[in-house]
Amino acid sequence: MRIATYNVWNENKGIGDRTGQILDEIRRVSADVIALQEITPQFYENCLSGMPEYPYTEFGKYTREEEGLAILSRLPFTAGTFLHTDGKYARSCALNVLFESDGRRISLTDVHLPWDSIKAKEEQIVAIDRFCHEQKNEVDYFVVLGDFNCGLNSSVHRFMTGNRP
Repeated sequence: MRIATYNVWNENKGIGDRTGQILDEIRRVSADVIALQEITPQFYENCLSGMPEYPYTEFGKYTREEEGLAILSRLPFTAGTFLHTDGKYARSCALNVLFESDGRRISLTDVHLPWDSIKAKEEQIVAIDRFCHEQKNEVDYFVVLGDFNCGLNSSVHRFMTGNRP
């Protein structure tokens, strides 16, 4: 199985050129599942939701922003959850889908953690981790990917790799 993730950088500068380049890259990489960050509703509706290569899609738009997360898949989803709409999960910038591949049940979570607050970033990654652990009886594998907005020495990276204080 091939999985890819891209932050498409929701910025008007060069968007005309980037739209075609993004679509070309999605087709070129030919992954089974693609997780995207900084997707506008217009880009999702006009360009992504009708791609014949990816008949299964999920999209979640952030409440106070003109962008969100999208997941494209060749495999059908059995469920989808946008954690941003749920206070129980710290309104995390995360979109989760469940699907099966070769008889294995997979939970894939696309994240885009905040760039401007370490506290919010840490709260969200803990909530996302809790959400995933709540699925442990429903799935065989967990994939968490996306834009974590942090480096290898960050508290988020240490938490996700099990180097917790």
